Amino acid sequence: MYERAMLMFLYANSPVHFGAGVSLGAVDLPVQRERHTGYPMAQGSGLKGAIRHHVAGRATGDEREASQWVFGPDGEDRQASAHAGAVAFGDGRLLLFPVRSLVGTFAYCTSVVALGRLRRDAELLGAGIDWAVPSTPPDGTAWVTGQDALASGKVVLEDFDLKGEVSEDLRKVAAWIGACALPVAPAFEHFRKRIETHLVVLNDDLFAHLTRLATVVEPHVKIDDDTGTASGSAFFYAEHLPPDSLMWSLVGVGRPHVRRNGDDGADLARLGIADAGGVGRWLRERLDGKPLQVGAEATTGRGLVHVRLVTEGQP
Repeated sequence: MYERAMLMFLYANSPVHFGAGVSLGAVDLPVQRERHTGYPMAQGSGLKGAIRHHVAGRATGDEREASQWVFGPDGEDRQASAHAGAVAFGDGRLLLFPVRSLVGTFAYCTSVVALGRLRRDAELLGAGIDWAVPSTPPDGTAWVTGQDALASGKVVLEDFDLKGEVSEDLRKVAAWIGACALPVAPAFEHFRKRIETHLVVLNDDLFAHLTRLATVVEPHVKIDDDTGTASGSAFFYAEHLPPDSLMWSLVGVGRPHVRRNGDDGADLARLGIADAGGVGRWLRERLDGKPLQVGAEATTGRGLVHVRLVTEGQP
């Protein structure tokens, strides 16, 4: 069904809340998490809905017609069961998690599991992988790209004091992520360089621990409409991914589903989406390097991310 694949990176410019909907602990509104790793995640259905709203929410004419073929019918212009969409969005997976650091304010932390998954997905589209997944650091040790993240040979993250060892191989990983995952706009040059100097690979267990305990937890209160003051029964806590987090998703791209013996082919050619290549180009023109709002709490500035789409042949 899907002839091509793309990697979609989401770089958080503000706290991001992909709500799980239920709470089993002190946080009333936790983020979505993978069952087996505990890493924060974003369900593909939510990403698709946010992207569709961004691209087609105010579209008219040809733009709206094209979006119906790319994302599938929304039920307004045609029956929702008329045909499937031409793109599929996988779950958003965590790649870089910013953690407070004694040196440099914060470090971009990751794990061998996260890097291994990224390489596995990137190889599906031949994205010019020139790096290998590093080995797992021993307990009490972290791999770093250089001395900029170290204080007297140590990596100090939150309350954890780790021995830091410089990895030449990790520099290739950092350079690839900086080049492929962040928009090419000058505004991101500082962060691209920072990934190259402050990327830290942690033991898988420690990374999972930090992604559970170093998220942003904010108190919220509901205002009573009658009194204009806080409602005492509506105080709650919401969990967010911190700004400067980086996630990625695997996107499948195919040709639109045209009815047999129909005349839709001419319309698709006019819209530039007659095949998988056209659909991919259409999507990139509307998303690559663009800001996007995902998740909840849009009215309070949450969920602002920048998108980067990587296709076959890119470095």
